[in-house]
Order: sequence, then C-alpha cells, then structure tokens
Amino acid sequence: MFKRLLKKLGWVSDPTTKESKLMNSDHSRPLLTAIKALVNTNTGEEAMKIIQQHPELLSEEADKVFEALIAQQKSDEARALLQFHRQALQQVRQAEKNGGIPTDRLQPLLTAIKALVNSKTDEEATKIIQQHPELLSEEADKVFDALIEQQTSKEVRSILQSYREGLQQFRQVNKGIPTHFQADVAQANSAKARYLQHSDPTGLDDSITAWERILQHPDFTTADADFRSRVLNDSAGTYSRRYGARGEISDLDRALSGWQVAVSLTPIGSPGLPMYLSNLGNGLTDRYARTGDLTDLQAGIAAYQRAVSLTPAGSPNLPTYLNNLGNGLTDRYARTGDLTDLHAGLAAYQRAVQLTPAGSPGLPMYLNNLGGGFQQRYACTGDLTDLHAGIAAYQRAVSLTPAGSPELPRNLNSLGTGLTDRYARTGDLTDLQAGIEKYQQAVSLTPEGAPNLPGYLNNLGGGFQHRYACTGDLTDLQAGLEACQRAVQLTPAGSSDLPSRLTNLGAGLQNRYARTGDLTDLQAGIEAYQRAVQLTPAGSPDLPRYLNNLGIGLIEGRHARTGDLTDLQAGIKAYQRAVQLTPAGSPDLPSRLTNLGTGFRVRYARTGDLTDLQAGIAAFQQAVQLTPASSPDLLSYLNNLGTGLGDRYARTGDLTDLQAGIENYQRAVSLTPAGSPDLPMYLNNLGFGLQDRYARTGDLTDLQAGIEAYQRAVQLIPAGSPDLPSYLNNLSKGLGDRYARTGDLTDLQARIETSQRAVQLTPTGAPELPKFLNNLGFGLQDRYARTGDLTDLQAGLAAFQRAVQLIPAGSPGLPTYLNNLGSGLRNRYARTGDLTDLQAGLENYQRAAQRGLEVNLEESLTSARNWLGWAFEREAWEEVGQAYQFAYQAGTR
Repeated sequence: MFKRLLKKLGWVSDPTTKESKLMNSDHSRPLLTAIKALVNTNTGEEAMKIIQQHPELLSEEADKVFEALIAQQKSDEARALLQFHRQALQQVRQAEKNGGIPTDRLQPLLTAIKALVNSKTDEEATKIIQQHPELLSEEADKVFDALIEQQTSKEVRSILQSYREGLQQFRQVNKGIPTHFQADVAQANSAKARYLQHSDPTGLDDSITAWERILQHPDFTTADADFRSRVLNDSAGTYSRRYGARGEISDLDRALSGWQVAVSLTPIGSPGLPMYLSNLGNGLTDRYARTGDLTDLQAGIAAYQRAVSLTPAGSPNLPTYLNNLGNGLTDRYARTGDLTDLHAGLAAYQRAVQLTPAGSPGLPMYLNNLGGGFQQRYACTGDLTDLHAGIAAYQRAVSLTPAGSPELPRNLNSLGTGLTDRYARTGDLTDLQAGIEKYQQAVSLTPEGAPNLPGYLNNLGGGFQHRYACTGDLTDLQAGLEACQRAVQLTPAGSSDLPSRLTNLGAGLQNRYARTGDLTDLQAGIEAYQRAVQLTPAGSPDLPRYLNNLGIGLIEGRHARTGDLTDLQAGIKAYQRAVQLTPAGSPDLPSRLTNLGTGFRVRYARTGDLTDLQAGIAAFQQAVQLTPASSPDLLSYLNNLGTGLGDRYARTGDLTDLQAGIENYQRAVSLTPAGSPDLPMYLNNLGFGLQDRYARTGDLTDLQAGIEAYQRAVQLIPAGSPDLPSYLNNLSKGLGDRYARTGDLTDLQARIETSQRAVQLTPTGAPELPKFLNNLGFGLQDRYARTGDLTDLQAGLAAFQRAVQLIPAGSPGLPTYLNNLGSGLRNRYARTGDLTDLQAGLENYQRAAQRGLEVNLEESLTSARNWLGWAFEREAWEEVGQAYQFAYQAGTR
C-alpha cells in the first residue's frame, strides 16, 4: 500500500528520467526551462532548490503553462508526471498563501510527510515523528489539508487523511507536552506497552532510555512544572517495574527519587497530587519489603493516607488509593502484630470494593486484596468466617476477570492460597485438590518470561507438598520440588523474593530426605536455607522466618541424622535470633517460640542439661499464652507443651508435669476438627502421655486409652503418609506393654505385625528405620522368650544387626542399638553355647559403653551394667573389672 501511495504522489525511489516534449515558444522559454529542470529532479531537496531559484514556477502563468503542456501530451505517463508537479507547485503556492509557510520550512515538512507515509511499523513511525517534531505542528496540518484537497484519487485522500488524523490524535494525547518531547514520550509509552503485552524486559530498558532523554534534556528543567511532574511520575513507574522484574535496588531508589520530586513540584490543589502520593507510597512499601526499614513503611502509609484525604469522595481514583492504603496497613500488621492496623486495612479494602462500580476493571484486584485481608485475619484469630469470606472474595475476583486478562493468573493464585489454607484447617482434600488446580491454571496462563511466574510456581510447589504430606504420593513430592526449583531458577539474582523461594525449596528437599534418607537432599536443603539467610538484609521482616527454617534444617534434619552437636548448637542460635528479631506482637512469634522450645528440648535430650529443658518448656508456655483461643495454631502449641512437660516428668518424676502434659494433649485433640490432617499426630502424642502414666501408676485404663489413641491415629492417617510408619511403631510399643501386663499372645502377635509393617513402609535410607528395626527386634525377642522358637531369636538378632548397620556412626542412638544387639547375642549364646555369639555380644556391650561415654552417658551406664552382669554369670573376673570401670566413668561424669 505504501509503495502504491508513493507512486501516486510521485515519490518514487527511482525517479523517471524520460523527458516529455514541451511547448516551444519564446514567451514561455524561461518557464519551460525551469519546468524541465523541476521535472528532471531526483529528490525533494533538489525540487525545492529549483523552486527557490525560479520563484516564477509559483506564478499563475506557470500554472497555465503546465495546463497547456498536459493537454498536448499523448503519453499517459507524461501527463501524469506533469500533473503531479503542477499539483505540487499549487500546494506550495496555496500553503504559502493560506498558512504563511515559508518555502524553507515547507520543504522539510514535505520530506517528513513522505518518510512518515513510507513507514511500515508503529515503531518506525514513532521514530520519524521523533526525528521530525515539525510533523506535530499546525503547519504540518495545513500541508496535509492542501495535499488531501489536491488529490483526485479517493484511496490517496483516505490514506493521507488517516495519517493526518493519527498525528492530530498524537497531538491531543500529548497535549501539554512540549513538541520536541512528544516523540520521546510516545516511544517511552510504546516500549512499556511492549513489556506489558509480551513480558519483553527490553521494553522497560527502551522505555527508560526514552524517559532519560527527556530528563537529561537541557530544556526539561525550564519546562512547565505540571509536565515535569508527569514525566517524573511516569519514568519512576517504569523504573519501579524494572525493579520488580530484575530486583536491582538502584532502580527502586531511582523510582523513589522521581516520585518524591514529583510530589514536591505539585501544588496542594493539583488533581495529579493524590496519584503521585499513592505511587510514592507504593515505592516506599516496596523498599520496606526489601530492607525491612520500618521508617519506609510508616512513610508509605502516610503517603497513602494523604492521597486518600486529598481525593474527592466521588473520584474514580479513590478506590485505588484506598486499596493501596489497605496494603500498607496490612503490611504493618504483619510486622507489628497490631490488630488495629489489620482491621483498618480490611476497612480500606471493603470501602474500595463498595465504591467501585460493578463492571469496573479494577474491581477484581480490589476483591483479591480484600480476600487477602480476610485471610490474614483468619490466620490471627482462627475465625473460620474470615477464611470463608476471603475465599468468597477471591472467587468473585476470578469470576469477574476476563479470560484473557493478565490479572487472571494472579487472582487464580490467590484463590489457590485460600483453598489450601482451608484444607489445612478442615482436612477437606477437595479444597486442596481445587487449590492445586488453581495454582496450575495460574502457571499455565502466565507467559514464560512474566515476572509473576516464579511466584505462582512457588505456590504450586507448596500445594504439591501439602498433598504429599497428606497422601504420601511420591509423585507429588517430586512435582512440588520441580516447581520450587523452577521458581528459584526463574527468579532474578537480586530479587527480594529469592530468599523466600529458596526457603520453600529447602523445605521440599528436606521432605524428600525424610522420605528417602538421601543425605544429598538434606545438605542441599540446608544450603538453600543458608543462602536465603545470607541474601536477606539484616532489617528485613522476612529474616526471622528464614532463620527459623534454617534452624529446622539443622536440628530436625542434619543433627537428627548425624548427631553432630555443632548443627544442634547452630540451629538453636538460628531459632534464638529468629525470636529476637520478631516483634513482640507479631502473629509469627508463637510458632518461632515453639521451634526454639523444640531446639532446647533436643539439646536437653543430648546433654541432659535441665536448664535447656526448663527453657524449652518456658518457650512452649509463652507460645500458648500469646496465641488466641480460636487460632488454629494453638493446637500444635498445646501439643508441643505437652511433649515438653512429658520430658520433664521423665527427668524429675513429678506427676504434676505428666498430668499437665496429658491435659494439653487432650485439649489439642478435642479442639481439632475431625478431618484435620494434624489430628493423627495429636492422637499419637496423647497415646505417649497415657502410656507414660500407665507406666507410673499401673492404671490399665491409661494403657487401654493410650492404645486406642494410637489405633485411631493409624486409622486416620492416609495410607501413603510418611508419618504412618512412626505411628505404627508407637502402636506396636503400646501393644507390647499390654502383652507384658496381661500375657495375651494376641497383643504380642499384633505388636510384631504392626512393627513389621512399620519397617516395610519405611524407605531403606530413612533416618527412622534403625529405630523401627530395633523395636521389631524387641518384639521378636519377646516372642522367642514366650515360645522358644529359634526363628524368632534369629529374626530379632537380624533386626538388631541391621539397625546398627544403618544408624550413622556419630548418632547418639548408636549405643542403645549396640546394647540391644549385645543382649540378643547373649540370648543366643545362652541357647546355643556358640562362642562366636559370646565374643560378638561382649564386643557390642563394650562398644556401647565406650561410645556412650561420648554421646549418651545413660546408655553407656546401661551397657556397662549388662556387661558386668554377664561377666558375673560367667565368673569372668577380669571382665568384671573392665565393665565396672566403664560403669564408674558413666556414673560419675
């Protein structure tokens, strides 16, 4: 189309050099010479030079000569060529007459119009406008008028009219923008649109380049203040977007600087001031999220509040400013735990929704944020009404979002978080399945390079991890890990979200380690936690969470596997630092206190230092006291407090602690909804407490109730759950205790079968497998003692031996398993008289006593006593002396 137009206008790349026959008369000779020179020009510049040299070409006489020449031509081509040049001269004459456009300015305009019409893309057209700002002048408009009027072709007139209207619209859009800045503004906006439409990060770079040309232009500082404020605001917005895409703090600082200057330049009554204030608030809260500097958050909220107060009640922008204020207030609540902020934030969200017309494109976003506010309040108070309201808001946001909207993935992702939270509360697997589906939809609808994709993948990974915890399906565990790994890979190195995603990846790796026992996963998980901590600024509100997770990896993961005291100490330090950095009113403080209490409890089990146990119980009690009665987290805190009190009872024998521990377990069980995925764990621990009280009082009612709690835990836990083997193992122990009390062989058989099932369901490398094998060995030894069946004795010994082989050399549990293996060998020696068993049994007792001096004094003493007793039986007096020395060392340390 462009080439056809150019040909019709006479703008051809290869101009005609064929000369037409011209009239030959003395009177017209000078004009004919000038016309011949004009017709033979190759460019617009040459043509204008000829016109300047021969002003007679613009006379009416010249027009008559052209008319006569055209009439004489027999060739259509010659007539067309002459007609074009005649019209061009008429146009110049008319333009000078009507618009007063001097010839020296007209020629550049014609050249620019030709280039514009010849452009083939919007980007090319924008570049031409940038190079020729005169196209946006009223003179250009008049030239277009003249050109259009002179055309005989409807097609050419239509094409020229479309370009004229496009430039007029461009001028209208850029009203108030100095002419020489308009093209750069257009290019900046066009490049930003490219980023928004195609997630092309170079669009942001190109946009910023265009903005910087304006900002650095010498005329910018003297331009109209309103124009400068608009440029500062819009360029700051682009810097902010690039910060979101790449995480470079310098971009965020540059954005903040722009918004601050824009606000300072704008008078109080200006209609643009609320927008600049709101954007400034966004930048300040973004920097708070990165650095944790509460000053930024406070200043951001103040900017939001000022934006709201300066906006008239009926303004269509008011809902946006209220929504942003809600974001700031809920962020401050998350930092300080002040419920006043949460309630005020929710009120702002609700008002934003109420003021927004039903069909407004902003309504889904406001509903989405309102859902987030309800979800936060549910997390604090445990009021299920809030969670339901949040999910309803999310669902409405999704239903109102058009299918192709770029906001749809975000709203689906939020709905997924609400549904998974409800699953965590009620145990309804339907919610979890639906939540995962929403996450998957969000991921599938998001372009590969979109900055939000890593966040959606991160949440999808969390959904799969939840389902794995419920069903034990290894496919979910792997899928969750893959999603988390991809989220980390796609997150820019400097992004403030990277630590959070590393933390979630670490949790997934730790879960796989717990399932498979692969130490590589455990190490990689801890490294991910450590990297998250290292990348997080000291004042960041997220740092306590990352420290908390690092503590879990070090204590519940690597220390539990290797027994390395360094990991235990480092984990407790991480927990302590997490608690110290968490504000007093934060809703996260109770969970961090609980983990700290667990760390102290583990160290107590390792060292026997009662100070650690007391500190652990104090942390558990504080967590319970700080948690609202309706909070869903209260159940786990009660459960942990019960465990700590049970440990202290075991140490001191104070029945008050045991009673209080059981009461906490019972309260946790009674408050837990029937379908909750946590109920089996609470029942399991209640079984522990009741079994301990039975051991103290001999009350068979407690033993029966404990076994029933274990059985219910086993029945309620999904078949594939990684926790099932542990619950089966505990049920096996309870049945063993009842067999020991009643002698009912049915209980012994059930104990062994349950224990065998626990072993069968546990992967070879799982860290708990040695414990389950050890328990199975005890059951088989008991049945051998009852029936005398040598097969049971052999099978029990095999279980003890495998437990010893699988437990890490540095584990504090190793002396226990060596001692039990020694006792098994002692039994077989008593049956068969095989001296090999005698020698092996003694070696295991000796190893247990020796190793116990280093990691488990109590077990060292037990092993030394067993060795001592066996030596007395055999009258091996030299061994008696050796065993006594170990017993003495263990007892006096």
